[in-house]
Amino acid sequence: MTTDEYRASDQARTGAGGMGWPTVIVVSAVAVAAASILQVAPPLRPVAAFWFLLVCPGMAFVPLLPVRDGLIQLGLAVAMSIGLDGAVSEAMLYTRTWSPGGELAVLIGVALIGALLQAGRVLRGRAGQTPANRPAANGDPG
Repeated sequence: MTTDEYRASDQARTGAGGMGWPTVIVVSAVAVAAASILQVAPPLRPVAAFWFLLVCPGMAFVPLLPVRDGLIQLGLAVAMSIGLDGAVSEAMLYTRTWSPGGELAVLIGVALIGALLQAGRVLRGRAGQTPANRPAANGDPG
């Protein structure tokens, strides 16, 4: 696959903006942090925490891999999230610094780093395009 084909495939997968998953990750991180800090009522906080811990840490890095199928990406994201959750827990247990809030803070930081890497890749891709080959924002070819 050439660089142009890879870039076209990436744009088709992420949409015209390409900032879909980084935006979802940042919004989810803010939501779960706010729910945790503000001690939001039980129906909302567990749902926000479950979504964030099960999807966001892994999805912050999976789009950086050369996998284009959305379902495979989602499966890898869940597996990677579970692995990252466990690795952070183990590291904090070994260093005797484990706490639920501390682990959540570390995982939020990890997810935000991955979202920044994704956003940087999208912005680099946009910077490499000339006006002649840049897709139109409204989907029109010209």
